[in-house]
Amino acid sequence: MAQLSKSNNHIEAIPACNLLPSWTTIYSAKTAQQPLPEKLTIAVFKHQALIDCSEAIVGMLEQAGVNCLVNIYSFEDFYEKASENE
Repeated sequence: MAQLSKSNNHIEAIPACNLLPSWTTIYSAKTAQQPLPEKLTIAVFKHQALIDCSEAIVGMLEQAGVNCLVNIYSFEDFYEKASENE
């Protein structure tokens, strides 16, 4: 969340805990750190908030050494690809 606030896109975000009565804070057991992939492709549909968030995520992943590519699709193309598990 802090990284989103630092981006040039003026994104503000807060955790959505307890926004709805069924949404509760999740406490998970500590897990071992997993290795990151060398490269990762992120797909979003053409919506400015999603594009801005994907750019912030790319910035964080690139700092960790992951080479990222963001594919931006129309909503229709995104839905079709997701339905076909592409």
